[in-house]
Amino acid sequence: MRRDSQSSNELIGSKPSQVALIANEQNSQNNLSINLNQNSKNYNLDRFRTKSSVLDKAKKKLTSKSKLFCKNIRKKSFYKNQIYTHLPIFKWLPRYKFKNFMFTDIMCGLTIGIMNIPQGLAYALLASLNPITGLYVSFFPVLVYAIFGSSRHLVISAVAIVSLLTGETVNRVVHEYGSTILPANVTDPEQYKKLEEKLKLDVATDLSLLVGAFQILFGLFGLGGLTSFFSDTFISGYTCGSAVHVVVSQTKDLFGLKNLTRFEGNFKIPKSIYQLATRIPSSNLVTTVGSLGCIIFLTIFKEALNPAIKKYLRVEFPSELLLLIAMTSISYGFDLNQNYNVTILQKIPTGFPTPSLNPNLSLIHFIIKDAFLIAVIAISVSMSLAALFSRRNSYKIDPHQELYAFGLTNLVGSVFSCFPTAASLSRSSLLESMGGHSQLASVCSSLIILVVIIWLAPLFKTLPTLCLASIIIVALKNMIFQVKDFFKLMKINRYEAITWLMTFLGTVVLDVDVGLFVGVGTSILVVVIRDMFSPIRPMVKYKNTSSYVEDELVYSEANDQEETSFKNPNFQSNICIYKIKHSIYFANCHAFQDHLYNTYGFRPEKKSLIDKKNSINNITSLANDMDQKRCCYQDIILDFSSVNYVDTNGMQVLRQIIDDYKSFDIHVFICAAQDSFIKLLVKMNIWHKYESHLFVTIEEAICFSNQKNSPKKFF
Repeated sequence: MRRDSQSSNELIGSKPSQVALIANEQNSQNNLSINLNQNSKNYNLDRFRTKSSVLDKAKKKLTSKSKLFCKNIRKKSFYKNQIYTHLPIFKWLPRYKFKNFMFTDIMCGLTIGIMNIPQGLAYALLASLNPITGLYVSFFPVLVYAIFGSSRHLVISAVAIVSLLTGETVNRVVHEYGSTILPANVTDPEQYKKLEEKLKLDVATDLSLLVGAFQILFGLFGLGGLTSFFSDTFISGYTCGSAVHVVVSQTKDLFGLKNLTRFEGNFKIPKSIYQLATRIPSSNLVTTVGSLGCIIFLTIFKEALNPAIKKYLRVEFPSELLLLIAMTSISYGFDLNQNYNVTILQKIPTGFPTPSLNPNLSLIHFIIKDAFLIAVIAISVSMSLAALFSRRNSYKIDPHQELYAFGLTNLVGSVFSCFPTAASLSRSSLLESMGGHSQLASVCSSLIILVVIIWLAPLFKTLPTLCLASIIIVALKNMIFQVKDFFKLMKINRYEAITWLMTFLGTVVLDVDVGLFVGVGTSILVVVIRDMFSPIRPMVKYKNTSSYVEDELVYSEANDQEETSFKNPNFQSNICIYKIKHSIYFANCHAFQDHLYNTYGFRPEKKSLIDKKNSINNITSLANDMDQKRCCYQDIILDFSSVNYVDTNGMQVLRQIIDDYKSFDIHVFICAAQDSFIKLLVKMNIWHKYESHLFVTIEEAICFSNQKNSPKKFF
C-alpha cells in the first residue's frame, strides 16, 4: 500500500525488518504503477477529443440536408416519393387488387359502419355532447385517415378513454367558467340550455383542434417517443382505471337517477359511489330492468352467438344495432318517456354541420393541459395498435406520417363539430379478423354513417339512454377485466404489479389526469429501484472458450442430467470477474458501491488504515484479520458491456472504488466499456490517470493481471 514521506519518516525508528518490509512494499507499488501506465489500449480517442458544439452539428446536418434537397429537387422521383410518403392513398390505391380484395373490404366496411352507429351515439353522450356528434366523428376523421394514414387496419373513431377525457374537460369548463362565459341576462331555461350546449360543443371542437395541433407538432419534432414511457403494464392499469370512471358515469342512466351532484377533481369516484349507494333505493324500476335486459342481451350475443356466426359468415352479427332498433320501437310503442319517466334522446338534428373556421380562442387557455394529455394518450393507443397490426400482417408503417395523420383527423374534425378521436381497438381488431386489406373498408363504413346522418338520425329520437349506457358497459368489459393482469403480474414480476396497482389506484381514487402522472412516475421509480437493488453477478469461463457467463447460469459439476460440465474445470484465476447489468448514475451509484463491496467480501477502509500506521502491533493485527478473511485478495474485473450510461456522480464513485482498492494493492479493471463512458473520462480530464484500468476484453485484463501478479499479500 502507498505511504507518504511523512508516514515513512515516522516509522524509521522501527525494527529493521519492519522498515525493510515497508520499503519493499513501496518499491513494488511504484514498479506496478509504471507497468500500468505503460500498458496501452486500442481505444480510439480522436472522435472524443474533437470539440464541436451543438450549433455546429446542427449546421452540418442542415447543410447536408440542404445539399441533398437541392440535388433531388429536379428529379421527378423526388416529388413522387414525397407524394407517396405524405399521401399514402396514392401509393396503395393504384396497386389495389379490386377483384381479390374489394368484396371483403366492402363487407368489413358495412359491418364496422353498423357498429359505429350505436357506439358513436353512446360515446357522444359519454363526451357530454349531442349524440349526432358521435356520428360526425365516425364520418369525417375516418375519411381523412384513409387519405393520410399508413396503416391498413386502423379504424379511427370515438373511443371510450378519449371520450371520457373529453367529457371531463367539457363538464369542468362549463361548471367552473360557464357563469362567466355565458350571458347572465338570459332568463329562459330553454334558451340558457341551448347556449350551454353550444358552449360544450365549442369546448369539444377547440379541444380537438389543440389535440390535432399537438400531434402534428409531435410528428414535426419527432416526439412520438414520449409514448415509450407508457409500458403495456401502465396502459393496462390506466385503461382499467379509466373504465371504472366510465362505468360510474353511466350508472345514473342505468338506474334512471336524476339530479345527481357532479363531483370534480380528486376523490370524485369514491364520492360518486357513495352518492349512488345512497340514491339506489330511488332508482327507476323500469329503467333498471331495461338496463339489465340490454346488458344480458348484448353479453349473450357477443360471447355465445357471435363466435358461432363468424364460423360460417365471417362477419359479426350487429347485435348493438338490433338492440337500438328494438329499444327505439319499444320506447315509441309504450311511450316510456311519458308513462314511465324513462330518459330518451329526444331531438337529433339531421344533415351535415356547418363548417366552422373560427374557433373560440377564448377557451384555449382553459383546456390546453387537457388537450396535451389527450393527445399523448391518443397517440399511445393508436401507435401501439398500428405497430401491432403491421407486425401481424407483415407490412410497414411510417410513424411520423401516422402522427401527421392523427393530427389532421382531429384538425379537420374540429371544423365539422367533432370531438377528439383515436384508433378503436375493437373495430380495428374486427377489421383484421374479417380479412380487411385496406382503408377502403373505412371508406365504406363512412358511407353507412352518411346515410344515417342525412336521413335516419331522427328515427332514434325515442331511443332510451339506458340502451346506450348498456352498450358502453358491455364494450368496456375487456377493459374492466384487465384487473386480472394484476394477479398475473404478481406471479411473474412484482415490480410491474406495483406499477399496475399504483396506476390503477391513482386513476380511480384521484383522477384520470393525475393517474397518468402517477403511473408514469411509478414506472420510472420502479426502474430506479431495480437498478439500486440489482445484484452483481460473478462470472466464470464457459467450457474451453474465451466467453464468460454468469456463475449461476451454468452447472458447476456434471450430474445425471448433464454429461459434461458447463464451467471450465481448468479455470483457476486470481481474479474476481463481475457482470454489471445496469447504468450507474446519481440515484444508484452508492448502492452499486455497497453491492460491489459486499459481493467481493472486503471493504477498503483507508482512513482506519492510516490511523493505525503509527503502531506496528496494530498493523500486524490488521494483517492477521485480513489473512483470516482471505489469505490472498484478488484483482477485480468489471464487465461493463451492459452499462449504457454513467453520469458524473457514478464516475466519482468508480474513481473512489478504484483508488480505495488500489491502496490495498487490489486493482480494479473495467472491460468492454461503452463509448459514452470513454467520452466521459476524456471530458473529465481523467483519462490518463485511469486508462491503465481499461481493457477491451476480459481476456486482456486477465493476462495483464497474471503477468504482473503472483498471489499477493498485504504485508
